[in-house]
Amino acid sequence: MLQTATANVGTMKANIAKAHATAVNMETQLRRTNALAEQGVLSAQQKDDAQANYDTAVASEHATEAQEKQAEAQLAATVAQRDQAKAQVLMKKASGDSARLQLSYCTIRAPVDGTVINRTVNVGQPVAASLQAPNLFSIGEDLTHMLVYTNTDEADVGRIQVGAQATFRVDTFPRETFYGKVAQVRMNATTIQNVVTYNTTIEFDNPDLRLFPGMTAYVSIPVAWANNVVKVPNGALRFKPDLTDSERQTLYAKYGIKDNGRATTAGRIGSAAAASNDGAPANGGGQGGPAGGGTRRAQGGGEAGAGGGGGQNGRRAAGGNSQREDTGIVWKLNPDKTLEPIQVGVGVTDFTFTAMMSGKLNPGDDLVIGQSTNKAAAAQTRSPVGGPGGGPGVPRRF
Repeated sequence: MLQTATANVGTMKANIAKAHATAVNMETQLRRTNALAEQGVLSAQQKDDAQANYDTAVASEHATEAQEKQAEAQLAATVAQRDQAKAQVLMKKASGDSARLQLSYCTIRAPVDGTVINRTVNVGQPVAASLQAPNLFSIGEDLTHMLVYTNTDEADVGRIQVGAQATFRVDTFPRETFYGKVAQVRMNATTIQNVVTYNTTIEFDNPDLRLFPGMTAYVSIPVAWANNVVKVPNGALRFKPDLTDSERQTLYAKYGIKDNGRATTAGRIGSAAAASNDGAPANGGGQGGPAGGGTRRAQGGGEAGAGGGGGQNGRRAAGGNSQREDTGIVWKLNPDKTLEPIQVGVGVTDFTFTAMMSGKLNPGDDLVIGQSTNKAAAAQTRSPVGGPGGGPGVPRRF
């Protein structure tokens, strides 16, 4: 249509040129006719015909010019229609792009590659985001590197350092210990039933994908340790023989022990160890207690560690809370079945054994952890060296 209008404009311009040429020719003939008519060669009728022919040619030229302007107007209208059509095409294209964009929003894609841990929607279910995007999936980006979120008690958090080694267990593998390190100790405190805890993050490797997200972890973070020390059983630190005060003071004086009558840190640690179910009886039957008793050996060449911390949704791990050297009194069983009090300086504890920092004990010495006052029961509980239990003066080996 645009090409036809353009051709019409060209034709009109050619017709204008033709009409102009005709008008010029008629004007020339008119001048000649007028000159001959003045000389009397031509008649007045011929002069009038020449004048009429000229006027007709001029009118025809003007009509052709008008037609040319009309053709140009049609061409302009056609160009405007074309531009309008182009604009409509652009609008339709924009509408199509917008529709395709809206359609792409209907396909929800994960922002990262990983493993879907939790799905809260089904295929075809409509979802709408208002001020906050809904949570559709929980994706684990890399399950070979995972984190344990623990709640650390305020009494222990001050001694936990970033990068410290940590161990933890899970219920599905109760006999295995997994290792990690402290990645972050967060300062935002959480108070639950008047207990203040801090979130501690432990990172660990999970190359075989044995551990799953959401498992309960029982975490132990060592905050103090001692290497190559003699380990004293906590039961020996708690033991008090069935002696009167005068007899006890006599023995103390005999072996050069000063008793100021105060409760030592070792005694307090020993009580805590009894609550942690470390397998040793508390006092093993003291005064008025049940029948049974025995001794435990001090162990050397090992390590005594103290741990602190907790597991997410789990229990707090056993751990000590003192690196100071304090004193305690243990009772050594001599070969002649007599008891010898020995004052020892104690250090860290794992709630089963306590590190001896100073004292006269040697690895392998027999320490008393309990005493029985019932002779018949004592006879029944006697066992040779290396047995599971024993009466007074019979060592219990571990």
